Amino acid sequence: MSTPTVPSPVTSVVLTAPVILVVDVAEVRVGSPAPDPADGRPVRTGAVRVEVVEVLKGAVAAEPGARVDVPVVLRSAADPWGTAAAGERLVAFCDGVSRDPAELLAAEHCLALVPDAPAAVADDVRLALSLVARHLLSDELLAEAGRVRADAGRDAAQVVYVLVREAVRTDPDRFDRLLAVAADPGTRVEAQEAYLVAAYEDATFTGAFSTRQRAALVRAMLSSALDPRLGDLRERLLGVYVPNLVRAPQPAPPAPGDVFGPEHAGLRAAVAAELADPRDPATTSPELAAWLAGSS
Repeated sequence: MSTPTVPSPVTSVVLTAPVILVVDVAEVRVGSPAPDPADGRPVRTGAVRVEVVEVLKGAVAAEPGARVDVPVVLRSAADPWGTAAAGERLVAFCDGVSRDPAELLAAEHCLALVPDAPAAVADDVRLALSLVARHLLSDELLAEAGRVRADAGRDAAQVVYVLVREAVRTDPDRFDRLLAVAADPGTRVEAQEAYLVAAYEDATFTGAFSTRQRAALVRAMLSSALDPRLGDLRERLLGVYVPNLVRAPQPAPPAPGDVFGPEHAGLRAAVAAELADPRDPATTSPELAAWLAGSS
């Protein structure tokens, strides 16, 4: 009998966006704030002129080099075009409602608008799309994820996770292979975070992973948190993600004994020492320290 598919909260904008564009911001022409006739709140209106650099996915009625004026209505910096500046290169993920780039790039049709620098988002999207186009089997895709770990960023990692998700959910050994890539110091930090957070969201929100798998995820997060390269992510791993994992009753909260067998004694000792070190505030987590000591 086949294992039923469990809905996942994890998505990939590369997979869901029908159109993905790379554009350069040539000019921003936006007026001073004025009261919005609808609600009286300050609003700025105008246009952003962009040059189409490349169409990464989908069909757009514009050739590279074409310049397009995108009408904008800005109420805050949180609006998609709220912080656009001349000279900036952006990657736009659009809903495909039209082939007209001006309409596609309007706020209501732009699913995400991401600066290309410093994370080389366009290159990462190209890599993600190349993985999709190859129609790799799960084991092949896991192997490829390891091979490109130094190049793949957040978007490529999210694509890998979504495509192998059912295979790793139903096979703990495959899940271990994915986590090995996620915790590998040779994997880009953006991809490490994408893999770990995707697995965390699945494990905590769906109850679709076994205690063994959640224990493996805890170890991967803890070993990653010992790596100074991860910066602020270390604090989130130790202060939020791991504490939530070890107390979530889906199917049962993993105890320290579930996570650390004899072969993991070195990791347990290293984590305990890091948590107890007052010189590194980013790794302060009283809740995790108490769990590790077996008092909660």
